[in-house]
Amino acid sequence: MPDNVLCGLIARSPFKQLRNQFSQVHQAVQLLVPVLRSALDEDWATVTSTELHVRELNQESERVARDICLHLPNSLFMPIPRSDILSLLHAQCDLAQHASEIARLISLTTLAIPAALQDEIRIHLLRAVEVVRHLMRIMGKLDELLESRFRGHEAVLVQTMISELINVEHSSRQRRDEATVKLLGMKDRLPAADLIALDRLIELIAGLSAQAKRVGLRLEQLMAS
Repeated sequence: MPDNVLCGLIARSPFKQLRNQFSQVHQAVQLLVPVLRSALDEDWATVTSTELHVRELNQESERVARDICLHLPNSLFMPIPRSDILSLLHAQCDLAQHASEIARLISLTTLAIPAALQDEIRIHLLRAVEVVRHLMRIMGKLDELLESRFRGHEAVLVQTMISELINVEHSSRQRRDEATVKLLGMKDRLPAADLIALDRLIELIAGLSAQAKRVGLRLEQLMAS
């Protein structure tokens, strides 16, 4: 393929738009840490304001995603299939929705996390945020990956990064199990509503990690296609 044709394909690459949209998703996920910290401090005013920011980022990421969908070329000259881009975009939107649901649960329920469970919840969330941070690093390599035509050193590097992401997500699942076991040990001392909300929080955080892994695996499929 002549260089000028390849440059034209890269110029039309949707990866920059995907990366920009994912940057908003990543910002929303990062805000979950101060949401939880404020909840542990029982600073509900800060929880409410930060949750609103998470919600706004989620809504903006959805707006950007819709704009990408509406303007994505339907052309044989797309560097990768249009359906694959839309699938990846949908997975990223689901990730933002997970972040919004976590913040909303903490805010609306003014969730009081027992002191004996706080370390497990905090570590569980930090590991989930780390999974998404790994994914952000991978997204930053997409244009270079396209330039290399999904081969060579860049492809190997991204594959290694995806493997690391999968390992971190596995560690996140272990943190989920530890938090769940701790919660079950407290079930006789907690109101039923608190038990349900805390279990839901643990599962939502685990879902955040799992969704980030799904996005990473979707990228891996793109490389293999």
